[in-house]
Amino acid sequence: MLWQLAQMLWVGGLWLLHIGVLPALGLIGLAPLLIDEIDGLLSALLVGFAATCVLLQVLVLVKAEGLTSLWRDIRGQLLLMALYACAMFCVVHVWLPQALRWQLFSYLVLGFSGLVLVMQPAPGWSGGAWVMSTCPFSSFSKMEGCHMFVCCSASLGPQRHVFPYFNQHRFSLLR
Repeated sequence: MLWQLAQMLWVGGLWLLHIGVLPALGLIGLAPLLIDEIDGLLSALLVGFAATCVLLQVLVLVKAEGLTSLWRDIRGQLLLMALYACAMFCVVHVWLPQALRWQLFSYLVLGFSGLVLVMQPAPGWSGGAWVMSTCPFSSFSKMEGCHMFVCCSASLGPQRHVFPYFNQHRFSLLR
């Protein structure tokens, strides 16, 4: 429940500000310079709040799935990307305040990683999430550096379906 609450607050807040509040301020007739000032202040505060919520979600994911889930699980990868986007926004906001396009880019990376994260199940719930792990057959000459994508389901257990990819790698899909 803590996962969904934190996710709702930061993802919903980011998109509500960008799609709802700022256009509404323009429609009611506020001066564009005032809207830009409100946007700069609220965006920075909201990205800081999002970083706090993302850190909370990282803690929930690590507690539920283990530390390796941060780089093997799609949820962990999205959370790390969101943290990177928060850091990039803050660095650009402090050191290059005139680089508004970089700020917008990092804000949108944060928002879209949040939207993809919303589509993933919460840790500990059935349904599973995408996990990337090293292929046990990586010693074979044709499949060096192979990775397999794994979808773990609590009720069915892992099942493998292998298909070739560029004649050099093989991916397994476990559902």
